[in-house]
Amino acid sequence: TPRLDEQIDRAVRDGVEQMLLLPLFPQYSPQTVGSVMDAAARYCLGRRNPPAVRTVKRFYDRPGWARAVAAQVRALWREKGPLPGPSGRLLLSFHGIPLECVEEKGDSYRRECEESAALIVRELGLADGAWEVSFQSRFGPHEWLRPYTFERLRALGGEGVNRVDVVCPSFATDCLETCEEINIEGRAVFQSGCPGGSFNYVPCINESEEALSFYASLIAEELKGWI
Repeated sequence: TPRLDEQIDRAVRDGVEQMLLLPLFPQYSPQTVGSVMDAAARYCLGRRNPPAVRTVKRFYDRPGWARAVAAQVRALWREKGPLPGPSGRLLLSFHGIPLECVEEKGDSYRRECEESAALIVRELGLADGAWEVSFQSRFGPHEWLRPYTFERLRALGGEGVNRVDVVCPSFATDCLETCEEINIEGRAVFQSGCPGGSFNYVPCINESEEALSFYASLIAEELKGWI
C-alpha cells in the first residue's frame, strides 16, 4: 500500500489533469512495466474525466542510469578493492522471466538486460571475462531465462573464481529479492561451492546522489510540453 489506483484517484480529486507514471523498472517487460500501464488504463476506463497519462516505458538506455549503477559498484570496490584479475568476477543478476515470453511471444526483455549489462561494464571499463549476466527469482514449473544466478554462483568456485561481486540492475531499490535472495541465499550458495571465497553484494541505486540526479533529469525530459 498505497495501491496505484488509490494514488491516481487521490491526485485526480486534488485536480490533477496530467500525470507522468515512472515505473521503477529499468527494462520493459509485460510483467512489470506492462502491469503498471494496465493498472492505469483500468483506472481511466469508463471515467468521464480521467487524467492525461504518460508512462516511461524503460529507462536503462537513458543517459545517467548506467553511470548510477556503476557508481554503486565503484563504491564497493573502494571499500573491498578492485576485482582480483581472473579469480574475480562481476555477476550482473537480472530478474528472470519464463523463456517462452522471449522465444515464443517475442518480448524484448532479455535483449534489454544484455544491453543494460553492456552499458554498465562500459562505464566500469571491464574487459570480457571479468563479468557475466545471469537471471534470478525463478519459480514455477516452466523454464526461465538462463543462465540461472544460483547455478552460476554454485559453479564459479570450480572455475577458479574465489571472489564474486553481484549487482542486480533490474531492481531500482533493495528488496527481498536482493537483500534476502542474493545477499543471504546467494552468498550461501557461492560459499558452499567455494569455501572461504569472498562474496560481495552491490546495493541497488536506491536514493544515491547519482540516482536522484538521474531521476530528476529523466522526469524533466519527460515533462517537456507539460511544464
